[in-house]
Amino acid sequence: MRLHVGCPMWSLKAWQGRFVDRALPAGERLRAYAGWCTAVEGNTTFYATPPRETVASWAAQTPPEFRFVVKLPRTITHERRLTGGDAELGEFWRAMEPLGARAHAYWIQLPGSFGPGDLSVLETFLRRLPAAFRYAVEVRHRGFFDDPGALEAVLAKADAEWVPFDTTAFFASPPTSDAERDAWTKKPRMPPRTTAVTDRPIVRYLGRDDTAATVAGWQPWVPIVADWLREGRSPTVFLHTPDNADAPELARRFHDDVRARVPALEPLPTPAPPAEPLTLF
Repeated sequence: MRLHVGCPMWSLKAWQGRFVDRALPAGERLRAYAGWCTAVEGNTTFYATPPRETVASWAAQTPPEFRFVVKLPRTITHERRLTGGDAELGEFWRAMEPLGARAHAYWIQLPGSFGPGDLSVLETFLRRLPAAFRYAVEVRHRGFFDDPGALEAVLAKADAEWVPFDTTAFFASPPTSDAERDAWTKKPRMPPRTTAVTDRPIVRYLGRDDTAATVAGWQPWVPIVADWLREGRSPTVFLHTPDNADAPELARRFHDDVRARVPALEPLPTPAPPAEPLTLF
């Protein structure tokens, strides 16, 4: 029984000196992050496929039970809209190979213009993908939420998950900081969704800069995730806030909340505290 929790990135300036050493080189920050969390969103692959050697370094810095949810390149999902792109996909799979079982799922995030009328395109695309991997789809067209049955059927046939991005708590009241105002203009406003399609549900949750509001907003997810664990599923939950300054600590707190309901859940690793910053005295 395992609940993976993590953040939308593994390195952030605000974490230096709190969650990772200030002097830690960029190539070692994932290793430190993996002491706090057990999963991470692979968002950088959306913009460019990294060299295979870079991906191999990700695997080398993380324990075997660590999990990546890696986003497919935007050239495939947004520019080509899931048609063609065999060369780009081949390059992507070769680059990702070093992750092996650490790749929890490959994440197909679709643009808001990709609607129910394009469902057959998604179905054809999922059939083209290597059967050895698991996939997760995030849609941002409201039509899928108004009538979810058709998409659920397509995903179930491919053993692919539907990834909800829960922004309900974030949009519950007006923004109060620069980070919140920026997120207010960029984050999607989709209806909440709490149904798992597969045995590996994935949830993305966006809270507020205020910790109390963030924790209050995730409370509906605690019994849902606890029930998934009791059903034998292996959920992954990613904690976001507008500035993400406290995200690793919040991810661990969410895990603690679920573990309070499911005592058999394995505890998270104990992170090594960052070394004290150097001083002149």
